Amino acid sequence: RAQLGQIDKAVVAYEECAKINPEYEYGFIGEGTMFYNRAIELQTKAQEEIDDAKYMALVKEFEESLKSCIAPFEKAFEITKDANIKAGIASYLKNAFHTVRVESAENRTKYETYSKIAKQVLIELSYSGWLKSIDLSPPCFYGATSTLPVVLLYSQSECTALRTAVPQVH
Repeated sequence: RAQLGQIDKAVVAYEECAKINPEYEYGFIGEGTMFYNRAIELQTKAQEEIDDAKYMALVKEFEESLKSCIAPFEKAFEITKDANIKAGIASYLKNAFHTVRVESAENRTKYETYSKIAKQVLIELSYSGWLKSIDLSPPCFYGATSTLPVVLLYSQSECTALRTAVPQVH
C-alpha cells in the first residue's frame, strides 16, 4: 500500500500485523522501512527543490518521516533474535538517529549505541561468512548480508579502524 501512496492504510495494516503477532519482527521492519524510504525520497526531492518555502516544507516532512521509522525499528530490534536482521535494523537506526542526535542527549546516546551495535554485528558477520560484500571507503560502509543490505555512514577514522578489524570479504 505504501508504494501506492497509501501510507495511512499501510500503517493500519502494520498495526494489525502487530496485534495479530506482536513478536513478528517483519511487520515492524516493514513499517520502519516504509517511513525510512519515504524520508529518503523526500530528502532527494528537497535537494532538487529551488524554492525556499517548498524546500523547507520537504525538509520538515523528511524529518517527520525519519522520526516515524524509529519506533517500529526499535521494536523490531528488541524482538528479533537473528544477528543478520539485527545488523540491518541497527544500521537503519544509526542513520535515523544520526539526523536527530542534536535534538536531545537521549538521541545522541541512542545514535552512539546503535552505531556501536551495527559496527560490532557487522564485524561478527564478516568473520562468520555471512557478510557477502564490503566497502570500507569513507564516508560509506556498505555490506550486504544474505537477508538485508546494510549501509552505515562512518568517519575517515572509523573506516580506518574497521579496515583493521574486518577481514577481507569479497
